[in-house]
Amino acid sequence: MSVAMKLAYKRDINDPLVTFCPETLLMRGDREANVIELTVMDGSSPADLSGYTAVVIFQRPGDSDKIRCPGSISGNVISVPLLADCYAYSGQYYASLVLNMSGFTRTMLRLAGHVESNGDGPVVDPTGTIPGYEDIARIYAELEASLEESEAATSSANAAAQNANREAEAANLAASNANNKAGVADAAAENANAAAELIENMTVSATDVAYDQNATATVTDVNGHKHIAFELRQGIPGDVPTITFAVETGEPGTYVQVEQSGAPDAPTVTLTIPRGNPGEGAVSSVDGLMPGSDGDVALDAVRYVSQTLENAQKQQARENIGALGSDDVANDLGVVDAGKVLDARQGRELNERISDKASTASYTATFTAAGWSASAPYTQTVNVAGMLATDDPFVDVSLSGASGTEATNRMEAWTCVGRVTANAGSVTAYCYDDKPTVNLPVIFKVVR
Repeated sequence: MSVAMKLAYKRDINDPLVTFCPETLLMRGDREANVIELTVMDGSSPADLSGYTAVVIFQRPGDSDKIRCPGSISGNVISVPLLADCYAYSGQYYASLVLNMSGFTRTMLRLAGHVESNGDGPVVDPTGTIPGYEDIARIYAELEASLEESEAATSSANAAAQNANREAEAANLAASNANNKAGVADAAAENANAAAELIENMTVSATDVAYDQNATATVTDVNGHKHIAFELRQGIPGDVPTITFAVETGEPGTYVQVEQSGAPDAPTVTLTIPRGNPGEGAVSSVDGLMPGSDGDVALDAVRYVSQTLENAQKQQARENIGALGSDDVANDLGVVDAGKVLDARQGRELNERISDKASTASYTATFTAAGWSASAPYTQTVNVAGMLATDDPFVDVSLSGASGTEATNRMEAWTCVGRVTANAGSVTAYCYDDKPTVNLPVIFKVVR
């Protein structure tokens, strides 16, 4: 039957590491007198520790050597007996219970306590072999009865002894206080040295977590030194704003102004550009007409000199002044004559008509079920070669080649998509509530 005392603890595997200072004191010279027992939980259920091995690293006082004490695991309970080397010296000890599996190491428990010096301190004598104060008083009474003639000398001796006793007690008290203070100073020095040793060679690492997770800081023991691991939360993703530009004309002599209005996700930037300053100087005459009292020259809509033109000249004149309408040019362009050559105006009209014609483009892409971001708003960007950032595509789900059930699944998944924006060479889709759980082939139509 084992008589070892258990130092029993319980913790959740998800809780941060803590340090316990057990009240039970270890005694110098013992051997496997204490067993460190840790029950590990995973929430309200026992933790799964299969495949792990356990060991306690015991830093004993005196020489600060580290003793490796192997343990055993039964279910979710870890038991590690302390070896005899752990009790070799008295003073402050530190111990860490560590789990290992295939290169993975995790400190599960930290302890700090004392190993007492066995046999030191006051002695209690229940057998009565050591005289007490009553026995001493009785002996003194017997001596007084037999030595009445030397009462005066005895009285003086007693007084001197009492004074000596008081001085001895005072000296003993002072010595005891000094020893206590020295012990406290030694313990403080040991604690300071231990803390300095743990802090020395400290390492720090940092990783990021999703914006909706809590930031954490975890302290662990790694190869004899402290390691702090920070998990820092990412910023909340924002939408790309749609910016609209407007231009207005300002008064002459004013400064250019830039103003922003509208919602942050759809701002309007208004540019106010001033007109040029009016010109200076007076007009003497225009085509022989003198200015009036207001300085202006009154001109008819059309000034001409009567002349006689041939039909070909009239046709050319109408073309020169723009009197020949685009419909006339178009009709003229439709006439096919052998050896006909277009003149400059006809060529320009033909080029303008070709340039004004809108062009269309079609693209396809697939938003995969696994490609959405981890948190709302769920986003996914796919490459679309030829797409322009200025495009405003018409987007719809493609049902090509889909069976009845597959087509239904695609149409239901398409209702999750709230917005699709064009980028240079790619498109981005946004889902604000739920994200599709099936692949979505889509069609883009662009009019430019």
